[in-house]
Amino acid sequence: MKNVVCVVWSFLILVCIDAFGQDMFQKQQVDFPNLNSATNDSTSVYRFFGSPVSYKYKLSGNFGELRSSHFHAGLDIKPSGGRQADHILSVGEGYISRIAISPGGYGRAIYIDHPDVGYTSVYAHLEKFDAAIEQFVLDRQRDAESFSVDFYLEPHIFPVTKGQKIGIMGNEGHSYGKHLHFEVRDTKSEQPINPMLFGFATEDNVAPNIMSLALHGLDDHFHKNYNKKIPLPAKVNNIIQIPEPIIFPSDRLGVAMSMYDRTTGAANRNGIYSLEMYVDDSLAYHFQMDKFSFDETRNIIAFFDYKAKKEQNQTYTLCYKYPGNELGFLDETGSGIVHLNPDTTSRIKIKVHDWHKNTTTLLFDIKRADSIAMKDEVIKGRVIGLDDEVIISQDECLVQFEKNSLFRKIDFGFSRSKNNKNQTTYHIHNILEPIKSPIKISIKADTNLVDLKEKAVIIRQGGQNYGGQWEGEYLTTRIKEFGSFYLGYDTIPPSITSINFSKKAGRKSAYQFRLRDNLTVNGATTRDVKYKVWIDDVFVVSPLRKMNNTLTVPIHQLGKGKHTLKIEAWDHSGNKANYE
Repeated sequence: MKNVVCVVWSFLILVCIDAFGQDMFQKQQVDFPNLNSATNDSTSVYRFFGSPVSYKYKLSGNFGELRSSHFHAGLDIKPSGGRQADHILSVGEGYISRIAISPGGYGRAIYIDHPDVGYTSVYAHLEKFDAAIEQFVLDRQRDAESFSVDFYLEPHIFPVTKGQKIGIMGNEGHSYGKHLHFEVRDTKSEQPINPMLFGFATEDNVAPNIMSLALHGLDDHFHKNYNKKIPLPAKVNNIIQIPEPIIFPSDRLGVAMSMYDRTTGAANRNGIYSLEMYVDDSLAYHFQMDKFSFDETRNIIAFFDYKAKKEQNQTYTLCYKYPGNELGFLDETGSGIVHLNPDTTSRIKIKVHDWHKNTTTLLFDIKRADSIAMKDEVIKGRVIGLDDEVIISQDECLVQFEKNSLFRKIDFGFSRSKNNKNQTTYHIHNILEPIKSPIKISIKADTNLVDLKEKAVIIRQGGQNYGGQWEGEYLTTRIKEFGSFYLGYDTIPPSITSINFSKKAGRKSAYQFRLRDNLTVNGATTRDVKYKVWIDDVFVVSPLRKMNNTLTVPIHQLGKGKHTLKIEAWDHSGNKANYE
């Protein structure tokens, strides 16, 4: 295929029938301002791509779906359900440009560049790679003496053709079941783009579901002064209409909704594709999940109700925009704030769509009550705005705010107390306030424990280890959540516990061990635990699964006779454990 550069600023997409039975036809208006303009017709790129699997697939997750800390960057494709392994196929001609393996995240992942069209396809959570790729990666792991590797490749090393087998579907990394996580990215910007824009759509005649409606009374800085959940009547012809006008005790209204989508033949709850909110027939808020940037994915915690997520693990999408929310797909929308008064009733209409334009509509009327709710009580402290650069000191602790640290102005609270171990604990603001960019905190060393200085770590109350680096007399780190922090000392090595080890291996193909640290690191017990495994003093590539802290040591290639197994693990503070 001759060089084709995609995509146009705005065009209609034709989804073609591919060789593997993806028989959906769909047209959709899109806008990709950061990509080069095309010189050929807009359907060329869609004929270029085929399916990543050899069967008609269903989805367990879609693009833009809201996760706890990020937007889902691709499609999760379900296994075929057959007894045979599901082979993963290159969706188009190109070359393997990157291979990454890690104990969490994408697990075993392949990235394929398609220079003819300017995109990169991504295949994650693979059980194993195709034989030639597998051996190549194994050699790299042995050279690095590390299970975790991440390297880039020149085009001539692994060229691929459309439909070529590259691996087998698996459950590696951060995954709760066997599936393929599949992405399409713009090669130049590395932005993930909704794969459905390229024809990777599945059958869907099911309209989205709106489960719950919450109304937020908001002050001038977007903090709630009132919060009310509204019961919803049954849906009739995909319309939910609240019969009576709502009388609301605030002059500034923000709407939030709990909602999901399903596709035909699949029970999984997926994310919605787009939403519009109208106030008296004027568009007040809108988003559409076509693409986003990994650099801005942190903004997701201001895209949903952070307090509801932290307190009840409920996901309420906000239909209004915090001042510091910089999500690109919200740039052209309004703030979503509805201004109420007691004399006028406002008509709210919210339309929720999936990719196939199945739509659910919510309708209600609302006006302001005669009296307005007062703002919730907060700790009175220093007011910090979005652009403020300030260092605040509390005894032996410093908290440093930079520009864009926050999504909204806060009345900062800062205090200290002693915990049950008589350690000075610093209570840094409110755990229910989202942080936009990690904030630097510094705690001064305890002069009575200078001999343990190299073992010092900053710990968030609850046992979460934030590590730290020394800057003069202060140990410093960056936090992504407010909370209570103290200076601790990690002198305990990781633990290596046998799951199935026995000196007589018999017919075992692998041994398994549980690898844990006594202090979690940013919530994950093995994130900062390093390890190596040797058999007969030869390094052995041994996979670690971070979700359950399981280390697998392969022994299927060992010859008969006696062998020596050695495992070494060490944590952030250099504490070392040995198993031999």
